[in-house]
Amino acid sequence: MRALVVLLVIGSISAVAASWPPPFTEVCGYSYNRIKPSSTPDQTGRVRMYYPLFEDGRLTETVINKGGARLSANQIQRLLTAITGTHPSHLHARCFDPHHGFVFYDAARKPVAWIEVCFECGNTRSWPEGRKVEEDDMEALIALCKELKLPHTP
Repeated sequence: MRALVVLLVIGSISAVAASWPPPFTEVCGYSYNRIKPSSTPDQTGRVRMYYPLFEDGRLTETVINKGGARLSANQIQRLLTAITGTHPSHLHARCFDPHHGFVFYDAARKPVAWIEVCFECGNTRSWPEGRKVEEDDMEALIALCKELKLPHTP
């Protein structure tokens, strides 16, 4: 039944979200990056500016709520509205130190898309490429993170 509700939500916003995200059955919110990367190279020789939400198909070590906060059909619709389409312009900085993300999963609970959010600079990054948006609705994203009780919410 829940999958049917999610599919109905997806269908109702398909005109808004065109090709991003790919088909999904579940969305979870995460809080991460409470640990600041060091300026020392890691085992691969990289110096990290930030830890991504996902790496090599898995949540990274800095994710606080490993199980994720599952979004309801209404919350999914509000998330998609906030990260697609046209929204009022807001200030942006260049820090990009994200602490919140949303992962879209398929029926096998494999990630098919995700978005990382930095409330400090007002920027987002998403995977896979192809999300068409000029501005995200940061106020709506803040409200969702608070509603989901994600740690470190502004």
